[in-house]
Amino acid sequence: MLACTVGAFLASVNGSTWSVQSITIYADYVLEKQTPSSFYKTELSKTLERLSVKHLFITGFNTEFCCMFTAISGFDRSNDIDYYYQYCYNKIVN
Repeated sequence: MLACTVGAFLASVNGSTWSVQSITIYADYVLEKQTPSSFYKTELSKTLERLSVKHLFITGFNTEFCCMFTAISGFDRSNDIDYYYQYCYNKIVN
């Protein structure tokens, strides 16, 4: 698993605190990002290419911002995208 986080990621979700350190328990790679897209000014494209990854499974905390921009950026780079909306923390409400 590869996780992309924003800066010194720290969030409290349902009473549980998550940090970059806690993510590294589950992720093989952790990339920090400073913008909504996990691809912009990060090593994500190079890492995916090196690992021969062409199919991305996207979920996250900020559905209509970070997850969406990462999905679009991944699609623009010819990746297959599965967007796991049901597992995003803040779902868009119509």
